[in-house]
Amino acid sequence: MLLKIKYISIDPFYSDMEQSFIGLDIDSCERQRFEFESYLGREHSNGISSIYKTEILYDGTNTKF
Repeated sequence: MLLKIKYISIDPFYSDMEQSFIGLDIDSCERQRFEFESYLGREHSNGISSIYKTEILYDGTNTKF
């Protein structure tokens, strides 16, 4: 399973990026995503929501790349 997420910067200090998560199923990909986003937002009081807006590019059901 592949989950591909685009992180669009809200805070001008950060830049846009894309991240891929690979796992056995969507649940393992979502756990990886949760851990990654917790790490990204660790220094902000609102977490990742003050830094990035997220967009799912690919989750195994859609074909947008």
